This record gives sequence, structure tokens and C-alpha cells, in this order.
Amino acid sequence: GLNNMDFPGQVIITPDGKVLVADSDNNRVLVWTSFPASSGQSADYALPITNYVNFGDSWPWGVWSDGTKVVVTATVAKAVLFWNSFPGPSTSPDVVLTSSQVGTPRSILSDGNYVMLGDENANGPCIGSNGTRSTHVWTSWPTSSRDPDACIDNWLAGTIHDSKIYGIAAGGETMYFYDELFTSTQELQVNVKIANPGEGHRWAGGDDGGATVVDGKLFVAEYNGNRISVFDTIPTSPTEKPDWALLANEPTDYPLIDEFIIQNPIIDSNGSMLFVSSDFDRSLSIWKQLPGSSGATPDIVMRRFDQPPWDLVVHGKEIYLAGGNSVFGWSDIENTINTGNYSFDLNEKSIGNITFQGVRGIAYNGSYFAVADSGSDTIYIWEGVP
Repeated sequence: GLNNMDFPGQVIITPDGKVLVADSDNNRVLVWTSFPASSGQSADYALPITNYVNFGDSWPWGVWSDGTKVVVTATVAKAVLFWNSFPGPSTSPDVVLTSSQVGTPRSILSDGNYVMLGDENANGPCIGSNGTRSTHVWTSWPTSSRDPDACIDNWLAGTIHDSKIYGIAAGGETMYFYDELFTSTQELQVNVKIANPGEGHRWAGGDDGGATVVDGKLFVAEYNGNRISVFDTIPTSPTEKPDWALLANEPTDYPLIDEFIIQNPIIDSNGSMLFVSSDFDRSLSIWKQLPGSSGATPDIVMRRFDQPPWDLVVHGKEIYLAGGNSVFGWSDIENTINTGNYSFDLNEKSIGNITFQGVRGIAYNGSYFAVADSGSDTIYIWEGVP
């Protein structure tokens, strides 16, 4: 019915009080024509997104509206739907946009003319530095299906406010600021403001996120941080740090990790200790003794490695992790814990003439050390730990 959702994606509240929710797994966008007054209140109607694409499925993730115009991403159908005036329950879109550059369109930023579309599996001139993640830009409202006018080399979610762009990078640790709505890829590359490593807040972007400006404050959703970080005044540089956070005591807290909830866990043991790594949390949790009851918390949690550990291997006292462009770990984890010196014994982005590009797996049996690198489609094997 209209009073439930299944995997909701983006939500937008228009200036005149309408509410639209991308109800992804139900392949529709729910519409409340005025702001709901109670929990569980049914939507007034739904936009049947799959009816408007040539795929048989749509999985709408993104939705944007200013109360008149509407944009919806039909993610699995590789399409973007545009309405020039606010649609009713059976109003077909004015434009169904497809492009060879658009892969799985997700988040939407717009001011009603300038349109930005975050894409996880893009094609085109901006892919490469962040894999296939890119943001497509149309510098004017599309009136027909056409290719983007420009692009950004990362998938951004965020907001356009007073002709300025505030975007958080999906899966990244920085924000992208633009002081103008630039109209070419080159201008967007040259004029972006990005904090360098160690500057400002360490953002926890993920599969989307977003931002909005309310009452002079900038609210930023940190998808992988499970928190909303807030600037009391709109920042002028991404090197500035947020003032406080919703859903967390501080903008630097990770609520799920604080409750010892591990996302994307990889598990291994040496028979006496238990180790669980997480690429999502960039963490390693250690139980000094094998836990024997529900809810047993780890003795040690190492957080926010520079590279997300996709895999780990434990052999005796040795433990090694691998992810991103690095392999790292310790040759004697018991001594590491006892001394409190957690400096890595192995921490390499390259070994010999091999430079890691996208490490996804690691194995070690005491004799042979193997690393699987998806970036080079290669498994490297050494005799002993290199």
C-alpha cells in the first residue's frame, strides 16, 4: 500500500511542502502533496517509474523536485526521467533521458536548470581516477534525451545553494565545493575545492549521502559514518570542520562501531584469538580469547585505516590485511598488543617492481604469501612474507 516502503532512497521536501520518496524496491516514487501530519500516514499517490522505461524494472534511487519540476533516476534501467510540471499519479515524463555515458544513475542535485547526476557505473571522459564513479552535468534543463555537457571525476551527492555546489564524494573522505555552476569539464576540474589529506573533517562518504541547507546551516549525510554532520554557518572551504552531529555525540564518532556493530565483516582466527576486519568501517576488531557468548565485545578495535581492508589472513602470531592499494599487518600480533606499539611491520603499496592497484584478497600459509589484485587481474605469489 501507500503507507509502506521497501529500501527507500533519496527524499526531497519541496518549498511548498510536498514530500517525494524514491521507494526503490517497490519501483515507484511516493508523493505526499502536503507534509504528512503523522507517522505511517499513507502517501497521496505513487509515480509508477517502471511504466516509463524500456527495461521491466527501474529501482529508482534518486528524486529531486522544486515543487514544479521533478527528476527521478531509474537506476537499473540506465535512465533519468524529467517532468517539466509536477506530475499526477499517471502523468508520463516529458523526457526519458538515456546516454551511453550513463550507467547506474543514483543521486540528483539541481536548482531547476543546472542538473547533476551521481553515477556509480558511468562511462565517459571523467572515469578512471575513481573507477567508474562519476557525476554527469547538464548545464541546462534537458528538453530531450542527450549526452551530458560536462562531468566530475567522482560520484557526488549534495546540494546546490545560491549557485554554489556542496557535494560529498561517495566512498570518499572529502567534500567537493564549487563557488559557481561551471559549464565545462575543464572548469569543474580546475575550480574544485577539495581538502588535502589531514585537512578538515575526515568525511565518511558511501553509496550516496547528501546535503541540504536549512536556516543558514549545512547538513551533510555521511552514509558510511551513520551520522549527519552540521555546520552552524555555511562553510567557505572543505578544510573547515563541522560543528556538531545528529545521531552521534561528535562528528568524529562512528555510532555503529561504538556499539560494536561491524559491517562487511571478514573473519579469521589462530585458534586462540579472533580477528574481524571491515572494509566498510576500515577497522579491525580483536578478541584476545575466543568469545563464547552472544554480545561479547572485542578487546581492541582499530579504526579508520588509510586503506579499506577487503581481506585478512591469520597464521600463528602473524596477521596481514589487504585492500585498496596496500598490504599491511604485523609479524607478531601478541607482542604488538602487549607493547602497545601498533606500527605495522609490513605496510607496502608496492613490492619489488609490482605496484598494487586494487587489492581484494590475501592468503598466507607460513610458506607462501599471495595477494589478489583486481586492478591488474593478477594473483601475485611470494615464497615467504616479502
